[in-house]
Amino acid sequence: MMFSALNHPIRRRIIEMLARNSVTYTCMLEELDIDTGKLNFHLKKLGDLIEKNEKGLYKLTDKGLRAFSIIQQVPEKIEEASAARRASAYFLDFFAVILVSLIYFIFPIKISGIIQQEFVITPSYILTILLVFWIYLTIFENEGGQTLGKALLDIKAVGEMNIKKAAVRNFPKAFIIPLIIDVILGRKYKTLRFIDKYAEIRIVKL
Repeated sequence: MMFSALNHPIRRRIIEMLARNSVTYTCMLEELDIDTGKLNFHLKKLGDLIEKNEKGLYKLTDKGLRAFSIIQQVPEKIEEASAARRASAYFLDFFAVILVSLIYFIFPIKISGIIQQEFVITPSYILTILLVFWIYLTIFENEGGQTLGKALLDIKAVGEMNIKKAAVRNFPKAFIIPLIIDVILGRKYKTLRFIDKYAEIRIVKL
């Protein structure tokens, strides 16, 4: 719902207008320079992002204010990041975490005079890596919508992000098998990942 509003220039202008001030229906008609049929259509599309008060003035709801903050983050025309770009960002992040983890675990063993045994990859080590990967993805996406991989490939997660949503949407990415299920379900709903549709999060190209 929110993104269908943000992806049309007239609806973006309405949101930006109402973020500045509450206005009447007539004022919107004059500023937008469109007919009543078009304005009614776009107001209906905005749904619960706007409301009309007792004085007949239109204003943004709390959800509308959040939509306005998203507008500040994304280009005027929202372009979905391609599956290839998203996959590349994912693998960049994954290998970055693997590299840092190997340095952290192996390097001390090699230089230590006390620990002589060879490093062995155990199930507990793999689980630790996956947990670190999940935490890394969650923290960075919650803070700015971008991990290292996303930043390098100029893509960003936008929407009403919070720590809970970031944790839920990144859990499948960290533990692989849930990600396969997520992608399969996404195909049914014509999106790359079902969980993004559910959380109202989109990955856009900057």
